[in-house]
Amino acid sequence: MRPKVLSIAGFDPSAGAGILADIKVFEFHKVYGLGVCSAITYQNDSEFIGLDWISTNEIIKQLEILYKKFNIEYIKIGIVNNLSALQSIIDFLISKNKNVKIIWDPILRATAGFDFHQSINNEDLKTILKKIHLITPNLEEFNTIFKTNIEAFENLYDCNILIKGIENNNSVEDVLITKKNNRCNFSGNKFESYSKHGTGCALSSAITANLANELDLIKSCSNAKNYVEKLLVSNNSLLAYHNI
Repeated sequence: MRPKVLSIAGFDPSAGAGILADIKVFEFHKVYGLGVCSAITYQNDSEFIGLDWISTNEIIKQLEILYKKFNIEYIKIGIVNNLSALQSIIDFLISKNKNVKIIWDPILRATAGFDFHQSINNEDLKTILKKIHLITPNLEEFNTIFKTNIEAFENLYDCNILIKGIENNNSVEDVLITKKNNRCNFSGNKFESYSKHGTGCALSSAITANLANELDLIKSCSNAKNYVEKLLVSNNSLLAYHNI
């Protein structure tokens, strides 16, 4: 039996990001993907015009019926309305399985320029991070959330942190900072001619799937980065092909 892996994320009609993209990633990695919708978005692969949030109660109602039948140990969370909603969702998940591994992709801004959240409460953040396994911000999100740069950062949050998409001259690096403040760099190729909608979603869901397949965190992050590189060159459009 394949492990059951859950995505709690927004619905993107273009299927380049959110739940639909996560399910594609899960299927490729041979885990069975379950999905709970946190928002209905109005977008295509290049334009984002708005969204309607699914209430916390409605999200938990979706979760309750799944937990009646499935044991879910690995969960990726994407966009949620606010930290209060995220806290309630996480508390529910832990009440169902105290050993659950939660990977949070803290999407603060759509690629097309739409801002989801204007500010982050530091105390709420600390409480949440103690309850999750990994957070996967890009560099801009990392600076906004933690209000510092990578060089000066000291991990006091009891959570693993992967900062993705740090561009150098000829490469793009991801940096994993573990709970113990150890650092591991994952270097990848920089593709000037290729861009894809939803690569951040794909990375976090690929990490989740790799963890569900019993790989350790470092190997899961490394494999996920290689997977995203293949998505980037899968075709010339903004929408990736996952049959790579």
